[in-house]
Amino acid sequence: MSPSSLTVKATAATTPTQPGSWPLVTIAEEPADALSSWRRLVTGTDPSARPGARTLVGQWLDPGCIYALPVGGVVVTCDRYSGQWHLTMCTVTDDGLTTVKEWRQKSPMGARAASYVARRLPDTAADMRAVAVQAKSRTNLYDGRCYHCRRWVDAGAGRLIDSGGRKEPAHLSGQCPPPPQVVTPNRRGEPCQLCGNWVERGTGVALRQSEPDPATGSYYRAAHQTEPGACPLGALPGPRNRVNGWCSLCGELVAAGGGYWDPTAHRSLRHAGDCPAPKWSGPTWQVRRARHEPAFKIGQVRRVRVDLRRGGDPVPPQTLGYRVLSETYIELIGLVVEVVEIGRRQWARLCPATASEAADMVADDTVAALDARPDAGAVMAGWSVEKIGHQNPWLAEITGRHPDYEYRREFLLSKRDYTNANSRGTRGVQFHWDLLPNRVYEAAWSVSHRETRREFLKTTPDGDVETISREEVEAWLNHAATWAAS
Repeated sequence: MSPSSLTVKATAATTPTQPGSWPLVTIAEEPADALSSWRRLVTGTDPSARPGARTLVGQWLDPGCIYALPVGGVVVTCDRYSGQWHLTMCTVTDDGLTTVKEWRQKSPMGARAASYVARRLPDTAADMRAVAVQAKSRTNLYDGRCYHCRRWVDAGAGRLIDSGGRKEPAHLSGQCPPPPQVVTPNRRGEPCQLCGNWVERGTGVALRQSEPDPATGSYYRAAHQTEPGACPLGALPGPRNRVNGWCSLCGELVAAGGGYWDPTAHRSLRHAGDCPAPKWSGPTWQVRRARHEPAFKIGQVRRVRVDLRRGGDPVPPQTLGYRVLSETYIELIGLVVEVVEIGRRQWARLCPATASEAADMVADDTVAALDARPDAGAVMAGWSVEKIGHQNPWLAEITGRHPDYEYRREFLLSKRDYTNANSRGTRGVQFHWDLLPNRVYEAAWSVSHRETRREFLKTTPDGDVETISREEVEAWLNHAATWAAS
């Protein structure tokens, strides 16, 4: 008789409803040479899950344990070996488990095997459950946290349980200790529940609450001490800063460890005590170095763009290099007076440069403007590039500057030629654009499946397209309005 002929189809009229009358079944042990194993009482399917074993839902069963199972229930077991999976489908009869079908395959349970199991589920499968009668005690060999209470379990002092096919340490049944009322030290930095000042991670204590925190779900909140009135007087209102920065109140430098982050304002740094006297008279600004720019150095004269959305002093119109890029985005020539490294990014504090300090930069800008001046004889030019991979190439006209994306771009539609394209459209598609004279463009395209190229372009008087530098783009944007007026 084949295994498939042993299928038991249980109905609501024949399935016992009381666990006391259900047959007792011992779940198969995990093979010693198996890499992983799981056993499950299947009670239904999840159509939204990924096809395969994930579509089967039900109660996980511990190997070696004795369960009371309802007649007609379907139990699926899986043992994974090196390069092979052994799957078994069994049904529960009055005499125990009866094998219906076995699979030995080189991949996990697929949609075909899962569909085979789903078609043979009884009508009452959704109401079935397994009742543990006798659990097998398996000692944990390594330290870990208890699956139930998350308290520490020493090696050999607890047991192992199965959770979704994974082995997890746990205390012996009924031996989980009650949660402590005080945890020392505190494991999470947050305001003290007694005084409101900040408790750094690894200091103070954590006190258990009667209700979990709605935001974090934790039953514990940090405190400096266990009793009210014992908190230190010098505690800071927020976490201490670990890197240099500038005070959001006075604008002066705050050394690492000399201030704190205001928890009520995003990324707002404060001095730990009173703000010092200002070092520089007049307005100053903090700017971040772009990735393609050279590093800031103290005493250096730089053309920078100040984003006033982050705060800072207004920029006087008489500042050298003053140019309004948008309502809150101003370009100027400044002198670097302080430099700060914050993570992987570099920030600098600048004050307005004097005429003598900015003389060389102004002269260089004049020469660059002459070199970038448009040619009245230029004509429209065509530019094409082949698509390689799944990323489409793009071309955009640069029309100005943007505080978040460096440049304001207008992306242009392309003409596409599929004559030499492959069936998937990942190679051979030709993208074509027409470039107007006296404009600057930026383009990006793939030269291989791993490399992408990004260049600035413009047309030539001969109707060709040439690559230009970022400096030429800057000169073009700085004087485009002047050329248009002339």
